[in-house]
Amino acid sequence: MIYQIATTVIAPFCAGVAAHLGFFGRSEQHLNAPAIIIAHGLVFALLVVKQLTSTLTTWYGLALPFLVYLCGLLVSIAVYRIFFHRLRAFPGPRLVAVSKLWHVWLCRNSQNHLVLHSWRKYGTFVRTGPSEITIFHPAGLEFLDGPNNRNGRSDWYETLGERFGTKQCHYLLSSSITRN
Repeated sequence: MIYQIATTVIAPFCAGVAAHLGFFGRSEQHLNAPAIIIAHGLVFALLVVKQLTSTLTTWYGLALPFLVYLCGLLVSIAVYRIFFHRLRAFPGPRLVAVSKLWHVWLCRNSQNHLVLHSWRKYGTFVRTGPSEITIFHPAGLEFLDGPNNRNGRSDWYETLGERFGTKQCHYLLSSSITRN
């Protein structure tokens, strides 16, 4: 009985936490999302094959460990983002620290401007995402995007690909400046 609980609940939950701490928590993985989803799908498919070849062919024995793994992964991510992330001290709605889905919800009816209301409630610096701070101050634009800043672009801009990504554009711009 204890062995069964350990293999179907405790081990998959710990594996989810370990996946977050060892892999997902180390760097931005959004560019690898398709490969990560495919890898998880393949693991699930292997579990299906294993389950079909065993004597106990219940979906419960297959789905429970996989769902517990996903729960462990998501709980670990949420706990980290709320309590241990470097942006945890910035004010903002608590659930914003966990997910950016609230912003998607606002955008569904073109209500993105409602994020401006958070300035009235939380002040000049507001946490608006797990790794995002919104600055409601005119000097912020010059400081962050002005000609004298040394800030790099987010990895999100690399989704444009090798030809149009920021690294390629920066290379083309710097090489044309140095040639002249």
